[in-house]
Amino acid sequence: MEKTLKIVAEFVEKRRRETKLNPSSRKDFLEVLLEYRGNNDDECDQISDHQLHIITMEVFLAGLETPSNTIEWAMVELLRHPAAKEELRRVVGEGNRFEEAQIDDLPYLQAVVKETLRRRRSQPQFHLRKNLDWKIGDSAAKRSRAAAVQSRSGGGRQKRRRKAESAVIERNRLSAITAFISSSD
Repeated sequence: MEKTLKIVAEFVEKRRRETKLNPSSRKDFLEVLLEYRGNNDDECDQISDHQLHIITMEVFLAGLETPSNTIEWAMVELLRHPAAKEELRRVVGEGNRFEEAQIDDLPYLQAVVKETLRRRRSQPQFHLRKNLDWKIGDSAAKRSRAAAVQSRSGGGRQKRRRKAESAVIERNRLSAITAFISSSD
């Protein structure tokens, strides 16, 4: 991560120098961030260099993690879980087109998809907030502090999770509300 941040910092500094030498009326995302200045209580203070580097890195990483990558990982998981492959053959059949109506008959496929999203999640986004006090567990901050919010819902807990490498159907039958309230199972 430090090496990536160093590369991003060099990129940002190069763009900062180029922008000073050749200002343009047409601005991209990075130029807007470079110019940003907070001017009243409702806005964040000027973005620090470190925050700028993190935001820039997040934008690039988010662009690398695409739905096609997730589909590729799901295919890998299908290859690793013969029960899911067999279920697909049984329900859909060889050479037949998958129909949405068949989804309820494919619990192993649903588990594989959910496990793929759990284990191969994309990088989290950072959100800066100034206008709210907040408290999560033992952590708290006043409205004058910037916060980096990161989802850690189980993907990084492989050693503590029962049958972490398996597509366990029961693990994925939680209601959306339960999954939202309790991020670990």
